[in-house]
Amino acid sequence: MSKIIFVSDYFSNEVRRGAEVTNDVLLYYLGIANTIESHKLNIIDINSFYIITNFVNLNENTKQQLIKYKNYLIYEHDHKYISTRNPFLLPTGEVNISGIVPEIYFTNRAFYNNAKVVICQTQWHEDQLNKNNITNTTNIHGSLYLHEDLELINSIRLNTLKIDKYAFFNDAEFITLSNGMTLRQGQNIKNKQGSLRYCLDNKLPYFPIPRINVKENFWKTLAKFKHFIFFPDIPETCSRLLIEAKMLDINVTTNQNSGAYHEPWFQLSGIELIDKFKDEIIPNAINLFKGYI
Repeated sequence: MSKIIFVSDYFSNEVRRGAEVTNDVLLYYLGIANTIESHKLNIIDINSFYIITNFVNLNENTKQQLIKYKNYLIYEHDHKYISTRNPFLLPTGEVNISGIVPEIYFTNRAFYNNAKVVICQTQWHEDQLNKNNITNTTNIHGSLYLHEDLELINSIRLNTLKIDKYAFFNDAEFITLSNGMTLRQGQNIKNKQGSLRYCLDNKLPYFPIPRINVKENFWKTLAKFKHFIFFPDIPETCSRLLIEAKMLDINVTTNQNSGAYHEPWFQLSGIELIDKFKDEIIPNAINLFKGYI
């Protein structure tokens, strides 16, 4: 078996966003110990196989080596075939209603097309890539969780009394990395302003949840509320926020701008959704990855 090397711009010891957390879980299930930050990857070993996740910091020479040897797959978390990482927003700031990226703005075409496979988060996410003629694709129909985390979510669900308020995610614009540097999160990713406006317009009692990096503390905080509001204004390829809110038996108010919303399991909640992930989504996803590496 080839040596497996896992490549990402950042890892969870630097920043804990959905992509980094999901990558951690994947590393655990696949038993991969070899990881490298993308900007440090310069020489490609033809006898190794690379799982490439976020690759904004991967240099062009390294991409060309990977394209030559074709010894990699891409685990896509967003849309890196356009610099905005959003097919509905052009670099000029113009809204692109079709989601089909004009050729002048298209990037990384050869890198996508020469991968063994591009693994997306959800069917909705995959469909957006297919619309842009990236067709060597599949998807895992959700996100990844450790079984112990699912058990913890269920325990919190069963042991937390809810108050009749509407929570929303009050995320910071910047994240501070472990090395002291700051990382911009993007164009108003969680749209906290939209959630606040919804509460004010409808005279709803609300509570903005701050960023809480310890997952157990975040779930315990979220579980206290009967309602969760999330109106993403850029395409969320899945949205762990929505998954976790529904697993915690919280009433979710959202729009259609997430992959989670379009998956059949989105109609489930509580233990039914937890068991769906534990017994089906996660095992199928891990088997999918193993089939390609």
